This record gives sequence, structure tokens and C-alpha cells, in this order.
Amino acid sequence: MKIKQKNEDLKMNHPIFEIEIDGKIPSVNRYWRHTKQGHHYISQEGREFKEKLQWMAKAKKVKPTSEAVELHLYWYCKKTCNGGDLDNRLKVILDALEGIVYKNDKQVVKIVAKKIMDSKKDLAIIKVCEVKNG
Repeated sequence: MKIKQKNEDLKMNHPIFEIEIDGKIPSVNRYWRHTKQGHHYISQEGREFKEKLQWMAKAKKVKPTSEAVELHLYWYCKKTCNGGDLDNRLKVILDALEGIVYKNDKQVVKIVAKKIMDSKKDLAIIKVCEVKNG
């Protein structure tokens, strides 16, 4: 699904990684689960999303960069996501791409994120660019 973006959204370095992923992005609130003993683990929904994103990223044969990076997220969602928080999706994506697109998510020095509501389908476009002298 090709969706036009505004010119100000396109001002970025050349992406080293770009992907479109169909479906919903789990919220960080649904991604992490906690036991009564205080242990934290990734939920089944979270593992499935993470594995899907990692598999798609590995298929692009990207090598993890050690440079500073910027991440661009364009989250297209149906009316059903109007209550969903954009920032709760970012950490899920940052964690999933760690070790595959970049070595550690602390390399991310810039995030551009946009939520586009009332889309015909749920879709995320994710782009990662190296930032020279970041």
C-alpha cells in the first residue's frame, strides 16, 4: 500500500532500512506482562509481533549499524485505534529492531513519529537512517 507523505516528513537521511508491516502494533502496555513476583516478560502478542518484524527485517539482509540512527514511524490505523497512544508503540519497535538494524536502541538520537487515523487498514511504515556526526 503506497501512501503519500507530506514533504516535511520526507526530509531525512537516506534510509538504511525501510519496511511496511501490515496489522496492528501492540501497545507497550500489551507487550509487557508482569508476574505477581515482580518478574517481567514479553506477552504472546508481543512475541508474535517482535518475531514478525525481526523476520521481515532479516529478510532485507540489513547488517546492524554502530552509527547513530534516526527512526521514522508512520502509523496508519483504522478508527478502532483512535484511543491508542503513539508513544506506546515506539518502544516495541525500538526493541524489536535492536541487534538487527542497529546494535543497541541507545543509538537512536532522533525519532519522527506520526499517527494517521481513519486509514483503510492498519499499517506501519518504519524507516531507519544513519546520522553522521549524530
